[in-house]
Amino acid sequence: MAGQTDVLDALGLDAILSIVAGEIRIRDRAHAEVSWRASGDPEKKNIRILIGYPAVFGQTYTLYESDSYKITEEIAPGFFDAVLNDDCHLNIGHDRNTAMCRNSPCMPIDKRGGPGSMDLSVDAHGLRVYARVPMDDLDAQRLAPKLDHGIMDQMSFAFTVAEEERLESREEGTGRQLVHYILK
Repeated sequence: MAGQTDVLDALGLDAILSIVAGEIRIRDRAHAEVSWRASGDPEKKNIRILIGYPAVFGQTYTLYESDSYKITEEIAPGFFDAVLNDDCHLNIGHDRNTAMCRNSPCMPIDKRGGPGSMDLSVDAHGLRVYARVPMDDLDAQRLAPKLDHGIMDQMSFAFTVAEEERLESREEGTGRQLVHYILK
């Protein structure tokens, strides 16, 4: 990794920013609050419920860090308000070929609230996902034991940024350049 850091530092801040803050951003949360349970409805035994927060407001994420630069980002409340009805999917590893659920407003009317539907909402904590995962889906069957056994307990999200604020400063003592983004 040290060799890679040296190469990235030699590229300069603009090149690093284009790599870590490109058009589509993906953020992994190491300690996402995820719950995975049976639906509780005897008529919907083939559905598991996935609830979690893939994005939390006001939490700082480190995008890149070296001896020369540190780039961080946080999401401000309101960031997701305009996109809650967009066509979003619940995938494994951001692979659209593994889509198990789709945002309810984009589902056919008769399928909303049923297997494969997902609701996105925002509260004071962050972006909340409530997904009705159909267990007849092969990708859901592959995911279930990993969640059941605690092997997987994280969520992440991919998104594009319409508006952000960029703050730059220097770290006292080291002179390292600090860049902090606030996504609005």
